[in-house]
Amino acid sequence: MRSSVRGFTLIEVLIALAIVAVALPALMLRVQSVSDNAGYIEVKTYAYWVAQNKMEEIQLDFRIKGSFPKTVKHDKVEFGGKEWYWKVESEPTATEGLYQLTVSVGNDEDDILASYASFIYDNRSKP
Repeated sequence: MRSSVRGFTLIEVLIALAIVAVALPALMLRVQSVSDNAGYIEVKTYAYWVAQNKMEEIQLDFRIKGSFPKTVKHDKVEFGGKEWYWKVESEPTATEGLYQLTVSVGNDEDDILASYASFIYDNRSKP
């Protein structure tokens, strides 16, 4: 009586190993790409939050003090364990007394990650 042993041949094992050897680096590159994108999205989200916070601060100052920056202002602020550069620009629109404010936030002046715009109506600017 002959016993039949079933299993993988050496060729089948080598083919399976070759497939894994080709697929694994591609999978690792994909995982690294997803990780990099998640980090970038997190940084952009923080920058956008800083821009929103700065715009809210400007809006509140306008309601309380009656003033807002009519010239370009810039500074740095700490948020989320990181220092962020912000810049506020004010432009008059075609409507008298209506100004467009734009807050830009980034790592520095040359690396802006998020911008946030809003309008302020200053009825005191009329003669």
